Amino acid sequence: MYTFIAYKPNSDDYCRNCHMASYSSDFFSMVTPYRQDLIEIWSDYLLKNLELKANERGYDFGIMSGNATYGSLIERRDYEEQSEVDELQTQTALDDICRAESDANLLAKDKFERKKREFEEKQKKANEEARIASLNARKKLYDDLKKEFE
Repeated sequence: MYTFIAYKPNSDDYCRNCHMASYSSDFFSMVTPYRQDLIEIWSDYLLKNLELKANERGYDFGIMSGNATYGSLIERRDYEEQSEVDELQTQTALDDICRAESDANLLAKDKFERKKREFEEKQKKANEEARIASLNARKKLYDDLKKEFE
């Protein structure tokens, strides 16, 4: 079972002591038994961290699985006595979370590249449409001037 927590604090953007923007906090938590769900949602929030505005604070993450805790949001509790089996389970869970983080980073990178390609394609299409519109406007102007002087 995985518990995922994402938190983004309030933040403000100032330029030369002038308030430019305020960004509100956000909180998300999810419990899932499936590693793939954890990777998918984690990658979504990693992608959100790539799309921040100027001076906007990003998300911090916390992940729990069994006795293992990972991330800056979760305070690790050390138990006085853990059996070797408990320590092994904790380490195994932590290793699994680290692999999930790596997978989430790769998935976020793929999502970012896909969004970038889509944006570039839209931009290219818009530029081509603007070029054609400009040519049509010039042709119409030429035809109008030609008729005027005939």
